[in-house]
Amino acid sequence: MKKLIVKMNIITILMFMIATLIACIKITPPDVKTDDRYKDWFDQVVFGDYSALSLYNYDDDPKIQYKWVEYTQSKRESVSCNEFFDILEKHNKFIESNPDYFVSSDYFWYSLSRESGARIIDVYSGLRNEFYGWLEPIMSELGYTNGQKMQYVFLNRHQIMRDDKFQISNEIPVLILDYEDLEVGGDHDMDFFYLDYFTNVKNIVVNANNEDTVKYLKAQL
Repeated sequence: MKKLIVKMNIITILMFMIATLIACIKITPPDVKTDDRYKDWFDQVVFGDYSALSLYNYDDDPKIQYKWVEYTQSKRESVSCNEFFDILEKHNKFIESNPDYFVSSDYFWYSLSRESGARIIDVYSGLRNEFYGWLEPIMSELGYTNGQKMQYVFLNRHQIMRDDKFQISNEIPVLILDYEDLEVGGDHDMDFFYLDYFTNVKNIVVNANNEDTVKYLKAQL
């Protein structure tokens, strides 16, 4: 029995040493290339002491026509989603305080993804033809114009977790839901629990693929 206890103590010590070693290893994300011209924006908005998010990528490639900022969540959805929308609010306040900081053609795209890479939320300041440009006439009818403040929220309904509720109190102009893959007789027993997470949405736009689906969605909403 005594030898067994000694062996267990050694194992405990080894496990503690391994855990300590792992904790000391700094896991660094891919190199994020920034632009010195926008240092104030990076310092005040993009970078930050965020507890539930990690900056994963920044891309300013003219091909995508956006300044794209991507975060991955490092904590529960209820924490990371709120922190993500806090960043969007900081972005909008920065634009309000610095209206001439960016050129008028600069549009923005923020993403929140899981560590697995699955996208949860995409938010755009404007709608390019390559990115949901078909929505621009609809938004124009509703009085929206493309700009630099974040206003179009695309929610991946397949990635929202029912058991990890969050509450977004920020004013969100447009929430866009894609139900193009929803067929009558398919997953129509689903509910819209995630709409309760967004309390200040002004307009909800639904992309559906047939009239029966549209009728069902209208009845649910």
